[in-house]
Amino acid sequence: MKLKVVSICLIVGTAFVSALLYFDSQKLVLSQCADEEKVETWVQFVFDYSILNDFSIEALEERIGEDLALSNLILANSCVPMIRKSAGYEFFDAHNAKPEDMLSSHYELNLQHSSLLERAYQEPNFYVVLVLSEDSSYFDFEYKIAETWVDLFPNFVVSDVRAGPLALEHELGHLAWAQHDLETLSSQVQGRTLESMTAEDNQLQIKRYAHAALCGDSGTIMSYEKNIVPIYSSPNITYQGRVCGDAESADNARLLTEYARALRAKVDARSW
Repeated sequence: MKLKVVSICLIVGTAFVSALLYFDSQKLVLSQCADEEKVETWVQFVFDYSILNDFSIEALEERIGEDLALSNLILANSCVPMIRKSAGYEFFDAHNAKPEDMLSSHYELNLQHSSLLERAYQEPNFYVVLVLSEDSSYFDFEYKIAETWVDLFPNFVVSDVRAGPLALEHELGHLAWAQHDLETLSSQVQGRTLESMTAEDNQLQIKRYAHAALCGDSGTIMSYEKNIVPIYSSPNITYQGRVCGDAESADNARLLTEYARALRAKVDARSW
């Protein structure tokens, strides 16, 4: 059975450019999802205090809700048995400790909120997202707006407050080892292989099918296309009459499903 979804239009920012998220009930055709228990994942947000100069608490809470709602839409559209929930939010003082990169962000956050990072280390379904203000951010907005380092910090995201709602699931996708589309990835690795850039213990996490896809005039969530369809790549989904994936090279929905099932097994094993 094929399913169609309700149309919606949003303009948001991603890593390189503003992205147009548009999907139409007549153009996006989803597959029927199996009836499967969803693993719960918890996302803890930590905001740079200076963000409060530009955003109210209510606005930040609304942002959290919007980001997670979009993440869950993408997961549901892709038949990934996983749901994202908010673990709440804290604040981080970057006034005297402005991060310069991913490593220093993790280090400085650990000085102020070590319990959160310890929880992320202990609980595989708990993620910490550090959101930096424009003044404290080390990102070049034209080049990158959020990042992860799954090889080193498998449950940690750093983001610029200017990142749009799409950025959260894009980065959480990276933490499941989902990759960009092949053309973008090729330009980024510049002749190297992902295996050569990954610790030996984690090289089995790299799957040949774990890439984003382009379909119609858009790309899936892990792509760098200007137009983004709210799905992970899958050969079982079509947009504008074009298949949004390939079983051999572009099936991030499969990757995320495998990740979710493995995560559920770990969570169940920890339950007392």
